[in-house]
Amino acid sequence: METTYKEIFEKNLFPLITNDYILLDLPYFTNVGDVLIWQSTLDLLKDIKYKCIYSSSIETYQKQSLPQEYIIILMGGGNWGDLWIRHHNFRRQILNDYPNNPIIQLPQSVFFKNPTYLQEDINLFSKHKGGITICLRDENSYNFISKTYNNVKTLLLPDLVLTFNINKYTIRQKGKGILFNKRCDIEAITYTNHNIPLEAIVKDWPTIEKLPLAIKIYNKLIPCIKKIDSYLKTNAYHFITDYLYKKKFKNIIIQSGISFVNKYEIIYSTRLHVAILATLLGKKVYAIDNSYGKIKGVYNLWMKNIGNVKML
Repeated sequence: METTYKEIFEKNLFPLITNDYILLDLPYFTNVGDVLIWQSTLDLLKDIKYKCIYSSSIETYQKQSLPQEYIIILMGGGNWGDLWIRHHNFRRQILNDYPNNPIIQLPQSVFFKNPTYLQEDINLFSKHKGGITICLRDENSYNFISKTYNNVKTLLLPDLVLTFNINKYTIRQKGKGILFNKRCDIEAITYTNHNIPLEAIVKDWPTIEKLPLAIKIYNKLIPCIKKIDSYLKTNAYHFITDYLYKKKFKNIIIQSGISFVNKYEIIYSTRLHVAILATLLGKKVYAIDNSYGKIKGVYNLWMKNIGNVKML
């Protein structure tokens, strides 16, 4: 019988989580793909016997006093390196804050453009005393980290959204029309020669093109909350932000992404997680690579045998 994506995690990741843990770098922003990773991570970790004693985003993070045997788990995604440097600088901060704790980095893709920053990174990670496991979701990233970094263990694991339980959230719809999901950020490339139909509707994630109203209102309130915190010496910003993203905004973003993809029949996607979500929803999917090969790497290793998705 074919091994499921979840079983791959159970076999390779679960034995590494040998104590209670904290989960860091939660995506308090509106990229649906990252939020799908977050939910998939929560669902996966429910099946281990140890518990999460603290979790936060970069914005709400506060250093914890932890026993050395407690584990630091860092969110997966596509931001290991200096392309999305805020996230990687946060990882460096975590190395400094917990020099003796085991660290597990959930599946990432890797890209560096600055050799000086890369060498600094290699030096910092090699000095960590608690033990580091870096999970990678494509062979290029796995080979690069395995050959370049010292004193770390590496694992090759699927993108976490491949374990996402779509049946908990929606009923699959056939949908109508064609979507060309076109990312418009620093990972975008010039899309030519992909035979995308002229009638395709061109859109990015809806929550990126337009903030959900609830998040838009809260963003306007943040300066006032921080000002009150400063005046009264309270910690309302961290508490309110954590609560809203964990209990309200996360689900709003996920549902928005699912509804967006579900209404189309055919999807051309330049975003990995639009392609994965569309695949889970049973759409006819054509994946188009990003600027450094991230999507092709995940597709070749984990998705090429799925019948309704092809790499262009």
